[in-house]
Amino acid sequence: MSDIIAIRNREYLARMKEVTRQRFFVIGGLFLSLIFERMILKVSFSAVLFFLTFLLFLLTFPAYWLFERSNIQNIKIVVDIYFFYLLFELIILTLVVYFAGGITWVAPALYLFYAITVFWFFPSGKAIFLVIYMSLLLIVLVSLQYFGILGQPRIFSIEEARIQNFPYFFSTTVIILAVLGYLGYSSNIFFRLLSRKIEKLRNAEGKLKKAKNFLEREAEQRTKELTQEKENLEDRVREKTAELEEEKRELELKVSDLEKVYRVAVDRELKIAELKKKIIDLKKGEK
Repeated sequence: MSDIIAIRNREYLARMKEVTRQRFFVIGGLFLSLIFERMILKVSFSAVLFFLTFLLFLLTFPAYWLFERSNIQNIKIVVDIYFFYLLFELIILTLVVYFAGGITWVAPALYLFYAITVFWFFPSGKAIFLVIYMSLLLIVLVSLQYFGILGQPRIFSIEEARIQNFPYFFSTTVIILAVLGYLGYSSNIFFRLLSRKIEKLRNAEGKLKKAKNFLEREAEQRTKELTQEKENLEDRVREKTAELEEEKRELELKVSDLEKVYRVAVDRELKIAELKKKIIDLKKGEK
């Protein structure tokens, strides 16, 4: 049982390392696209958005370090730490979505980066909680904007939010491609992990078949040996029974002879006793 748990934890840790590396490159790519838009395309967006995106990028380092340094012995502690880490990171992501335009743009699609992989990382209870937590964060953000409690910052104004505007086209395309690329890459990870699992199962099946064939041959050989031993024992029992029957007959003959000798001896003793009596009677008659 402990071996099964160790194998499962090892596979789980490999999956976590793979996905954290993936997030490192995706969020890093988004941050670099912001720099490109600011410096090359001259898109004016809030410095807070730039800072929050940079903070998200920085947060990928401790997550990456956490999984690279962890092992299967402390996997439960690592999962719990990463769970609370994501709770904080999702708040930062919600602020990024807010300063990027909220639901008026494609920024909420960034939640997909997390929603796709939480079921890979966590037990179903924690994964469902995180999905509900993301949904609540987005609902709270939209509600606060709807009721006018929060403003509606925009990277692109209504006039600029058109496909002919290259900065708007570029930014929208980058986010959509990032999401699609993440989905595709995640699917590829899942496929490779599933393929490795299938390969391991096939190898295990092959080993089990070999073990089964070996045990069947051993059982067949042992059955033959036991059958032979049984036949030998039966032959010995028959031989011993025949010997005992022969000894019984010999003993019966000896007993019969002894009985005859005994009867002869008894008859002789009786005759001797009778003769003695006659002699005594004759002696008395002579007197």
